Amino acid sequence: MRRLNPLVSLGVDVFLGEGIWRAYRGKRILIMCNSASITSNYTYTVDEMLSRGLKIQGIIVPEHGFWGYFQAGEEVQHYYDRYLGSWVYSLYKAFREEVKRALEESEALIIDIQDLGLRFYTYLSSVLDLLHLASRLGGKEILILDRPNPLGGISVEGPIAREDMISIVSPYKIPIRYGATIGEIARLYENEESIGIDLRVIPVKGWSREMDILDIATPWAPPSPAIPTPDTVYPYALTVYFEATNISEGRGTYTPFKIFGAPFIDPKRLSQALGDVISRDIAVFRPAMFRPLFSKYSGEICGGVYIHVINRKRIKVFETSLKILSTVYKLYGDYIETKKYGDKFSIDMLYGDPRARYATTGQLDLDSYISSVNYEILNYRERD
Repeated sequence: MRRLNPLVSLGVDVFLGEGIWRAYRGKRILIMCNSASITSNYTYTVDEMLSRGLKIQGIIVPEHGFWGYFQAGEEVQHYYDRYLGSWVYSLYKAFREEVKRALEESEALIIDIQDLGLRFYTYLSSVLDLLHLASRLGGKEILILDRPNPLGGISVEGPIAREDMISIVSPYKIPIRYGATIGEIARLYENEESIGIDLRVIPVKGWSREMDILDIATPWAPPSPAIPTPDTVYPYALTVYFEATNISEGRGTYTPFKIFGAPFIDPKRLSQALGDVISRDIAVFRPAMFRPLFSKYSGEICGGVYIHVINRKRIKVFETSLKILSTVYKLYGDYIETKKYGDKFSIDMLYGDPRARYATTGQLDLDSYISSVNYEILNYRERD
């Protein structure tokens, strides 16, 4: 049985419990949050602020909207939310003029958002985007209510995003698994990009860097539709890259990212091949058949595997993802289609580095590539 640490206080808990909120009475506040922005008492951050009489001028939301019912890639528009009693402004596929106007009319910007500790999860991109927008206007007090990194704060993996790969899934020159909190990355971004903002971070209390989301007793609310449970985070880090191919990443099933496959895949053959390259002490790949209710292959029977992460503290998610993709390409390369976004391969944008695709398709030696990436990480660790 897991022993959870119940003593972790989220940034929002500290903000409310230590009375920091009182300094914001009377100020016109814009808050970035969603339905995963909850306190340790299972209440919404925005409701707690409103109950204390803080003046919330509007709510800014990332992909999936406030309530998380928009699926991946769906447009999220500005609207008035009757339950929240506030305008909701979208940073995802919406016109920026309304967001800029809301920023201009506010005095303080508060950010409380749950990320996944992975560069391609678009919430980090939205936070950095918002900081950049705020910097253009100037004079804004910005407060980040920090949260633990769900993957912990020690392991760092994956290539530094290349300059020509910067996008919503690679918003900044950091590794894929960046081993930091949203607040820490915001600090790094502020320092390195010299954007000139008045930034304050309320850190998490009682959290140590070796703790991941499964070590702590703080409440979990799904940050997006396909991350329903905290134990989805590790499989997501392994299989999200299939989004860029015609392999189903399990969207449309009850276990997205924990299962993947396609109609042309033989489950037993793939399971055995993955077991040959990835130790059962790390992960087990159980043969599986599934039928998505929506997304790729909706209504069709797919063969594939279900991932059981056996040792999450030892698994190297970047290296393991490469081995998974490489194995699938070896077996089914003639069937795989790779998507493009403009003139770039989508999988290149997810990895932030085209060499990853070459390594998975056999055009580049996998072990040599992993070694070169690990060398890059040494430089990242020295950045403040």
